[in-house]
Amino acid sequence: VVDAEKEETEEGHCEDRRSVVNHLHKEDVATKNGGICAVDSVAWMIIIGDALHNFADGLVMGASFTNSLATGLGTSIAVLCHEVPHELGDFAVLLNAGMKIKFAVLFNFLSACTCFLGLFVGLAIGEDQAAQRWIFAFTAGMFIYIACADLMPLMEKHGRQSKNP
Repeated sequence: VVDAEKEETEEGHCEDRRSVVNHLHKEDVATKNGGICAVDSVAWMIIIGDALHNFADGLVMGASFTNSLATGLGTSIAVLCHEVPHELGDFAVLLNAGMKIKFAVLFNFLSACTCFLGLFVGLAIGEDQAAQRWIFAFTAGMFIYIACADLMPLMEKHGRQSKNP
């Protein structure tokens, strides 16, 4: 059995490479070699989406601190409580997509650093009351959307299952 495999060259480019794999001892080449090219595309979607998500978290934290210290601390604690399980879940998805642990930690860290970029932007534009209101409205809208689109159907499904065992 011949399987196609991607390999990263010294220049950092991905090239297809053919290797013969014994069909009785077929191994997962993506996790065996663990290069960046062998990672499933869902991992890159998670990293980019998480980077945008973390930027928005930083933006609202920055705007919150320009509003008041209490609002900033409350928002930061809420974001922290949300982000710990979220980042652990993203880490598990990255590993499941074939990424080595060191790459998963690196890219998860890099996507988390966009929170600081959002924080600095939020601190800079949060002094303007109109910008602060827009940031808070956008963030509240995201949370309402998540609650309505993701959580409500899940709660309804579990509610039906508990009524009909």
